[in-house]
Amino acid sequence: MKELLSEIRRKLRARDNGPAMDSMRKLGIKYKTIHGSSIDEIKKIAAKYQPNHELALELWKWDHREFKILATLIENPKTVSIEQIIEWSSDLKDSELAEQLAINLSFNTGKAKQIVPLSLLIENDFARKSACVLLAWSAQRASNLPDSFFNQELNKLPNFINESLQLSKGISFAIRAIGKRNLFLNKQAITLLKKLETQDSYNTKLIVADALWELESDIIQERISK
Repeated sequence: MKELLSEIRRKLRARDNGPAMDSMRKLGIKYKTIHGSSIDEIKKIAAKYQPNHELALELWKWDHREFKILATLIENPKTVSIEQIIEWSSDLKDSELAEQLAINLSFNTGKAKQIVPLSLLIENDFARKSACVLLAWSAQRASNLPDSFFNQELNKLPNFINESLQLSKGISFAIRAIGKRNLFLNKQAITLLKKLETQDSYNTKLIVADALWELESDIIQERISK
């Protein structure tokens, strides 16, 4: 394992990007170690090692941006437990990793119905952001999931709106994705948003303005009516 970690570390160091590191830290991506690697570069490195459960567990332990993103790519989505994903979700401390966990791993397990509600219960805005991204990706890509699941989770989302702009963006993404899935869910999402219009919260107003405009637009209405 030490040899694998050293090998991966050498590959990342060869791609050190100083300006990108500085930019990431300014955006709130703060780890003990950051190499500034792009997601595409990290994916290229991951390709040699995936899937590898033990390596993914070891990588996740480090306070290291690229190691943690690699862990979400290297872990085996077919065998990873829901408990592990919830544990990792609880550790999240930035929006980027929240998105990568949802897209690279959680979505590919095919267990969004179990992961989303559990992640939303975690007292961590980034865990909830990850759940919202997973919900959105599932609405866009998982044709096997029933409308009842999306409608149920849709109606929970307003409960999690707070002062976090990143979480609000995640909630907006999920509402818009669900509302574009089909005509029934579009109507449900619009009804929910119109109820939220009366609230004074700044982030609530942002979510409503952004999502309602898109879901009521002629382009979306025409597409989902076919």
